[in-house]
Amino acid sequence: MDFAPDAELVSSRGTACAVRDGVRHKWWFRVIRFALVTLVTAELGYVATANAWLNWGGVQHALRATDDIRVTFRSAWTLWPGRVHVNEARILFQDHNLEWSLDAPRLDAELALIPLLSKTLHATRVRGEGLVFRVRLRVVAADAELASTLALPPIPEFRTPALVPAYVPAPPRTDLWRVHAEDVDVGVVEIWAQQLRYQGVARAGGAFRLHAGQSLVVGPASMDLRSGQLRAGNRLLAGSLSGHVTCVVHPFFVNVPVGREVFRYISATLELHGEDVNLEPLTVLLPPGAKLATPGARLDLRLDAEHGVLTDKTHVELQGPTLSGVFRGWTFNGKTFGVGAHVAADGSGEVNVRFEHAGASPSGERGSQVTVTAAHLAVASPSVDLSGDWGLARVDGAVTGLEVPVLSRFDDLTKRHQLRLRGGSARVDASGRYAGGSIRGEGRAIVSKARGSFESVNFELDGSARLSLGRGKTEALSEDRVDLTVDARTLAVVVGATRVEASNASIKGHARLRDGRGTGSVRATAKRLSLVEGVVRADARRVDLASEVSLSRSKLTRGSLELSLPSVRVRVGATSVVGAAKLAAKAKDLDLLLRSGTAHATLTVRKFSASSVNASASCPWLSVPRATLRGELGFATDGQAQVHAVADIGALRARWDDFLVTGDARLESRYQQRSNDAISLDVNAKRLHMTSGKNPREGWEAKIPELELMSKLRRSFGQLSGTVRVRARGVEGRLGRTPVHADLGSTWRLSMLDLEHGAALASGTVSIDHAGLDAGSLRVRDWWGRVTLPTLSVLAGANVDASGEFGAQFRDGLPALGMFAASGDLPGWVPSLFPLEELEATGEFRRSCRMTDIVVKNASGGPLASAGRIQSSPADTRAAFLLQLQSPLRLSAGIVSHGDEVHVGILAGNDWLLEQSRTLDGWALNATCESAAPVSCKMARAEEPVE
Repeated sequence: MDFAPDAELVSSRGTACAVRDGVRHKWWFRVIRFALVTLVTAELGYVATANAWLNWGGVQHALRATDDIRVTFRSAWTLWPGRVHVNEARILFQDHNLEWSLDAPRLDAELALIPLLSKTLHATRVRGEGLVFRVRLRVVAADAELASTLALPPIPEFRTPALVPAYVPAPPRTDLWRVHAEDVDVGVVEIWAQQLRYQGVARAGGAFRLHAGQSLVVGPASMDLRSGQLRAGNRLLAGSLSGHVTCVVHPFFVNVPVGREVFRYISATLELHGEDVNLEPLTVLLPPGAKLATPGARLDLRLDAEHGVLTDKTHVELQGPTLSGVFRGWTFNGKTFGVGAHVAADGSGEVNVRFEHAGASPSGERGSQVTVTAAHLAVASPSVDLSGDWGLARVDGAVTGLEVPVLSRFDDLTKRHQLRLRGGSARVDASGRYAGGSIRGEGRAIVSKARGSFESVNFELDGSARLSLGRGKTEALSEDRVDLTVDARTLAVVVGATRVEASNASIKGHARLRDGRGTGSVRATAKRLSLVEGVVRADARRVDLASEVSLSRSKLTRGSLELSLPSVRVRVGATSVVGAAKLAAKAKDLDLLLRSGTAHATLTVRKFSASSVNASASCPWLSVPRATLRGELGFATDGQAQVHAVADIGALRARWDDFLVTGDARLESRYQQRSNDAISLDVNAKRLHMTSGKNPREGWEAKIPELELMSKLRRSFGQLSGTVRVRARGVEGRLGRTPVHADLGSTWRLSMLDLEHGAALASGTVSIDHAGLDAGSLRVRDWWGRVTLPTLSVLAGANVDASGEFGAQFRDGLPALGMFAASGDLPGWVPSLFPLEELEATGEFRRSCRMTDIVVKNASGGPLASAGRIQSSPADTRAAFLLQLQSPLRLSAGIVSHGDEVHVGILAGNDWLLEQSRTLDGWALNATCESAAPVSCKMARAEEPVE
């Protein structure tokens, strides 16, 4: 059959195909087997190589070129390329600014292998549990021993404390390893950042990139705090804390920022909620010796920062039932306290503290020495940049019901400022604000029986005070306004031996100041004002004072002052002065530094009188119904001070010892500040009436139409010296019962005038011109005399005591002889027979205890020579003279006068005169000294002025 060959052919073709198929199957098997062998070999090689590299220091060798980051672990393994499992890993980081450590009991990471070729460790997925992260900023050496530094987290591999090293920024390096981590999700059990330490359950996730020695980027990263505790160091700060944190660290070169500057590259949001919060562990952040405790408080916090600057989403609230603390030796306790903080839309931040029912006392003492009903304090800053210093924009404070039952308990605190407190109590309510360099506020204090001192000034106060700062009616003026009101039942100030005390006083002051310019006013009233200073005592009923000033830098551009004393009594030693006074003063452009400008003052006195508190009829006294004193202060072109003062005194009446003076007077004084401090004093008195003696028949009397006194004095060591000239024309009067008239003049040279002790040393001359008298039938006209006093000593106390020497020249002796003849002491023919022409005399005089004693050593005139002595008092006069006729016969006579009795002794000599002088001495010793501290007062005391 024809089909058989075809069958064989088919059969052979099938066999060939089968052969080809078998060969093909073997090839694929070889490929697969090769691939499997290769993969297994590569896997085994990877496992061997990678695990050997991980566990035999490969990681450490890769990072050997940098000291910034170190990595250690107990074991690490990998079975599949890109997946690494690490046990007990520890990563350390350190640069000039920051140190941190990361501990992970277990980490699983997926790595990208190709980046390893370019020294980049890129983890695309990281899982782990039980992580511990600690971070701290390095500190300067000066802060190494602070408690806040000792509370920083310890990192055993680094030196503690972590000090900032000497640092010079180095160029960035690009040859170091990079670490990139993404899709991080790890469990955290502890985060210790600076002094704050969280321990509990937390979950962190996110990403970061670190180029060792060059740059760092973190984020976005987040962490959930589910349940844990917050500590400050090792001390519990919050028993329960939860919250959420998100953070982004923007790219930056790690070598650039120093200290807190690193916050400029951080944006974060932190939300925390804490229960049972106690701030006592934060004592490490407070000054030494200070403590703060808030047991049982609650915390709600949200911090939102962009590039280190807090945003207006930030707010903090801490509230609790109690607040206690210690500061500068004082312990305080408060109830229902709250602390809050927030950031405004304009970028400013504010912290508020408030508490109620608080008390404070020195540490170690029981019981509150200070109590406060409520208090509030707010502090605002214009900047909330975590990387820089925060300035002070505003401080607001208020306190209600601050009571201090014993002020002396504050003495140890206030004595550092020279203020000592010795007793009393106080209550204060105040509120205020400090902003822009100025203070605004108001306060009221009620002080009871407060006593103390400031430097050398002691004070006593019982009353109230109100102070307002910057509370004007218009906002434009509110920053500079100051108002003060003091209402005092008793206000006393003691400086040395001087004590000033005011009763029922009210003081109101107002000032408005800005840049060294401003205005001010003071109004003060007191129902009674008293002053005691040694022998000076002053007591005034109702005092009114008003003053207004306008200042420009150191210049008083305008000022006025008015002081009214409707009734005042002053006692100086044994002298009592009463009266009413009013003082008005004005100043314009007065600059004491540049010594320019002017000032004017007017003092008006009414019903002024002065007398001795135990005065008799012989005691000094003075009465002035009205007087006005006007003064002016100015400066010469060379800056020397010039003072001009004028006093007008009307209806003056004055008694000093046995002298009585009445009249009107005008005093004018000029003072020019020079090296010798020259002072000029001019006195013009009119209608003066002067008398001495108990009745019109004794002593003397003078009526002076006008008296002029001119003086130029210098001040040295508290005393005055210079020249004084006195002139009086048309003087009329009497000597005893003899009428006289004359023109008088004198010139004095003061060697010393001590006003404080009433003493003077001087020399001078007295001139008598156009004198005359009428002694019975004897009339004397155009008589003259000259008296020289080379030495004169005066002491003015309760009376006037004086002593000195004299030399005299007279036209003749007719006035003296005529008076003796008119009184019957001499025969009437003696003046006409012996006129004693060109009479000259020398001698000495002494006045003491109202007794005047004149010793004429030598007198000569015409044919007679004489020597003798005169003693007089307001009640009597005695005299003894020895007269000798200048002739060959040498005739002499002694004349003794005692009251109305005259005795003449013929042929008397020097022995007679000596005997009479002894008699006069005995009479003087037996005379009563009426000036010696009288016990009673026959004349009325000075009367109180009528208001």
